[in-house]
Amino acid sequence: MNSLQQPSQQTTPVASTVEPTTETGQTLIDGRFYVEKSRWGTWNSYSAEGEPLVTGGTEEACIVGTQIHIYWHDLIDAGLHKDEGRYSGTVSGKL
Repeated sequence: MNSLQQPSQQTTPVASTVEPTTETGQTLIDGRFYVEKSRWGTWNSYSAEGEPLVTGGTEEACIVGTQIHIYWHDLIDAGLHKDEGRYSGTVSGKL
């Protein structure tokens, strides 16, 4: 086949999958969250229920940051990791 000939028009059937969406029509990523670009150019992620999760400078950074955020929250919820991230801001003793 030379470069001027058109390839055959045979189509291969492809299994289609339906992406889960929210009630307002946003496509869910990993079936758990969606991202939107803000008017300031940053990207925000929201849970399927619409709860704000993560803000990122790019769409990819927002998606990756949200996946990590959800991963750690799942571990904490399952009791597999202690949430030891709370510290007091009080300074005791004499300065």
